[in-house]
Amino acid sequence: MISEIGKCWTAVIFLGSYNFLLTILAFNYKLKWDKWKIRIESNDQKQTQKDQEHEKKIKVLEEKNGHEQRQIDNLKEELTETKKDKGELKDLVIKLQNRILNCEKRDEHAHEAPNKGNIPTPPPPPPAPKRTERTEQKPRQEQEKTPRQKHEEHLKRELEKRRQKIEGEKD
Repeated sequence: MISEIGKCWTAVIFLGSYNFLLTILAFNYKLKWDKWKIRIESNDQKQTQKDQEHEKKIKVLEEKNGHEQRQIDNLKEELTETKKDKGELKDLVIKLQNRILNCEKRDEHAHEAPNKGNIPTPPPPPPAPKRTERTEQKPRQEQEKTPRQKHEEHLKRELEKRRQKIEGEKD
C-alpha cells in the first residue's frame, strides 16, 4: 500500500512538472537551470528590439538637446551683455543731453554779460547734474526700435521656431 501511494505521488509530481513546462513554453518563456536555482525569463525578441531602438532614439535626442542647450546658454550670455551695454549707453545719453542743455544755457547768457576791456573771461563751471532731473523721453512703446533691438527680436523668433520644430520631431 505504501508503494502505491509513492507511485501516485511521483505520477502527480511528474504530470505537474510536465504541465508547468508546457505552460512556460506556450507563453514564450525561457527556463534556465543553475546549480541550485531555476529561473524563468521572458523570451520576447520583438520587445528587446523595440527597447534597443528606443535607447538609440534617446541617445540621439540627448545629443541634440546638449547642442541646443549650449546655444541657449550662449544666447543668454549675449543678452546679459547687451543689457549691460544698453544701460551704459542710456547713462551716456543722459549725460550728453545734460551737457548740451548746459552749453545752450551758457551761450544764451554769454551775450547778456558785457565784456569790458576785452579781457577774456573763463566760462562759468557747469552746474552739478541733478539725479532727480530726467530729460523727457518718449514711452518705450512710442520709440523707434534700434537695430540691436530688432536683431534681438529676430533671434527670439528664430529660437521659438527651432523649439517648435524640435517639439514636432519629438511627437
